[in-house]
Amino acid sequence: MEETRSGFTARQGRRDFLKLSGFLGLGCAFGPLARAGLVPEGPLLETRAESFLCDSRLLAVAAHPNGAAAEKALDGAVREMARVAALLDLRDPASPASVFFAGKKREGLCEDLEDALAQAQSIQQALGDALVGNVRRTEGFMLEGMAAGYVLDAGALFLQKQGIRGALLGFRGAFRALGNRRGGRPWEVEAIHLTKDRPALAVLPAEDAKWFAPAASMPGGRIAVLGPNAACARALAHAAISSGSGRVMDLAGRMAGVECRTLAGKGTCRLSL
Repeated sequence: MEETRSGFTARQGRRDFLKLSGFLGLGCAFGPLARAGLVPEGPLLETRAESFLCDSRLLAVAAHPNGAAAEKALDGAVREMARVAALLDLRDPASPASVFFAGKKREGLCEDLEDALAQAQSIQQALGDALVGNVRRTEGFMLEGMAAGYVLDAGALFLQKQGIRGALLGFRGAFRALGNRRGGRPWEVEAIHLTKDRPALAVLPAEDAKWFAPAASMPGGRIAVLGPNAACARALAHAAISSGSGRVMDLAGRMAGVECRTLAGKGTCRLSL
């Protein structure tokens, strides 16, 4: 076990890799791959794909010199994200996450669910009594909030393993970037640049966030949380918008690699693609 600067506990394996990728930027890994000949050189093409996952829109854009290879990678990433989403779907009483909360037995949990539960618990502990009322006591509250981001982190990891140089994934108000887009420009959502230090963004309320109903709304419209990974950003945004507590935003803003903002207006996020 080890502890990050933000106070979240981490475990060896896949979680450590996601944590490292979040703080250092997944794009930094592509230089060695290119030198090894695993990533083809040449002008980047942007390949886009849209799908629906758990009744919500999923956006995926990949920057890669080979359009066919990008399509194949995106198709695989969508399948991987669907697999992880099914594990964490608390609306399905037969999902592994629902079964866990029904019996509270960690024996036999798959690595993805065990990792997600550990992250959710760490974030909830870090926020402490900033979470108010029923929100604080609700079983599975933080896992519900971070699930969409965790799904995107899994998709980003899959794309990186396929040699994709840059990508942007969006789902239920959360976004996860890899590297840069064509021309070396950063990926941009709501005029906010996603960089190697903060490659993830969550903007709530979101029109397509159908699986939870915020208990309260923050003054000033929507909130945006930039973070080292999408699970963290989505969980913090969910906690702030659901509890209606400004203390959540204050605490989140002090965490390493996290930045909180307020945005005017309502509706679907504006992407610069």
